[in-house]
Amino acid sequence: MKLSKKDAKLFLEIFKFYPFVKIAATVDIPSEISELLNSELQRCEGELDIFENDNFRPKRGVYDYVVICDTLDENILQTAKNSLKAVAELVVLLDKNRFGLYEAVDKISEADFAAANDIDLFDEYHLITAKRLLMYGV
Repeated sequence: MKLSKKDAKLFLEIFKFYPFVKIAATVDIPSEISELLNSELQRCEGELDIFENDNFRPKRGVYDYVVICDTLDENILQTAKNSLKAVAELVVLLDKNRFGLYEAVDKISEADFAAANDIDLFDEYHLITAKRLLMYGV
């Protein structure tokens, strides 16, 4: 994936880089994305934790964002949801040749994420953001 400066800037606008922000990601996110996130996180003393897909076990309730790439595995989506803080976001990058947009949005919604939106930014990836859905008292 080759990011133009404009695309990189637009991608970073998804995130709020406040002091000590924490992001978890799967190891297969494009290197350009992880480098971009790392450089921004250094400025705000934030943290990027990278996990293998088959060993995706971030701590519960400590992350402001979870970034996953090329997987819609139910276990990973559930683990991502559990690792997010009460008000947090999921960011999903999916290869357009392997994943259909509507099926992806449906699968993310079925995993109890709300407001799943596609952002048409990359030629080869679907970029989908969703918020953690809290259902207190249900």
